[in-house]
Amino acid sequence: MSGLFHPKEIPSTSMPHYEILPTSEENPWPQPRPMSKFRSRSRVLWVLIVITALAVLGLPWLLLRSSRPASTASQNSSPWPPLNGASQTLNKRVYLQVGHLGPEGFGSILQHLKQSIVLSRALDSSLVLASTESEHGYRTSDIFNGDGLLLETRRSCRLRDTLPFDRRDHLVRGLCAGDSYALKEMAEIKRQLSVCTSILDTAEGELTEDLNGCVVDWIREKLGPSPGSLYARPNPLPLPLPIPPLRPITIGVHVRWGDTVGSSSSQPPTTFRGSMSIRSITSVLSDIRAAVGGHANATQLTIAMENADHRVLAQLGETGPYSILDSGDGLADLRALSQNDVLLLGESSYGVLVHLIAPPGLSIVELDGDRGKYSNASDIGRDLVFLGRDYSVERLRASLFGERS
Repeated sequence: MSGLFHPKEIPSTSMPHYEILPTSEENPWPQPRPMSKFRSRSRVLWVLIVITALAVLGLPWLLLRSSRPASTASQNSSPWPPLNGASQTLNKRVYLQVGHLGPEGFGSILQHLKQSIVLSRALDSSLVLASTESEHGYRTSDIFNGDGLLLETRRSCRLRDTLPFDRRDHLVRGLCAGDSYALKEMAEIKRQLSVCTSILDTAEGELTEDLNGCVVDWIREKLGPSPGSLYARPNPLPLPLPIPPLRPITIGVHVRWGDTVGSSSSQPPTTFRGSMSIRSITSVLSDIRAAVGGHANATQLTIAMENADHRVLAQLGETGPYSILDSGDGLADLRALSQNDVLLLGESSYGVLVHLIAPPGLSIVELDGDRGKYSNASDIGRDLVFLGRDYSVERLRASLFGERS
């Protein structure tokens, strides 16, 4: 087994070259002539006149300009084409979610703020989360808020005064479906809030596990690696693939932290709740390796497991080399895991998030019940199959190599 996976350090670049201007002793530029007292007083008078004119004429213009809604293009370009006609612009008006979202990680937190995502975009505003520390030791607000927000907070309005909580879910689902009644109602809400420079969303208790297709653009813009970044896949494999592949097929497996964190020192856990079962992992890995015809080095395995438990890993029975993804940086590990050609996931919220930000490829998921958290996650540019439903060796080969039976 290879050592712990750590994101590569970005090499430091050489210092830029600056031309040093000569000192005053060797300054080649002409020196200014000393001014007379009369010229000095005249120049001061003219400066005072100009400053006064700017104050009188310019101040109203500045106030008018600052009162207009402003936006600036987002610097985080996305490697995926926009879905649902989403506009990736950074709005000056702030939509502040101040409700308590809980101490969960950023995978689970997503299920508590999807409606805020939809409403903030419908109101042409930038969603900002109140500071929330997760049980993993980081602040989810730092991850989702990002940097460089241009926000205006002089006039704040509460969303619940215009949109009662009991109407919220129905409206959001109508907006995601493009229903005319929802678009009409949203237009009226938007009109009433047009004078607001910030919108306060105090809703708590939201749990929305579907609507993934409605918020995937926002998620990718916030969490997905941008093109050319350290975590972006440098050489995506176009589907279908040739046999043997032009490079190793990368396989990423997620073992949920909550499935192993409570294990005793004497007995490792054998039953997972949010991860693909050990038996299914070994079976699918065998199918993938058989599909590439046993070519040497045709696959490359990475297992993402926070606080990796090697007793659990030993149950996989892997004899060849593989990598452990456990850098201590939750967002970096999420991005690195998502870049694998094939993902083996369970029904944890973290696994859903990995699938949503992943580039084109194949995600294989094992569920205990219905699709739940993976609802509306099929038509986002990446194949999604479920064990026990539509997964088969034939479907696997069709997704990877375009083979049809």
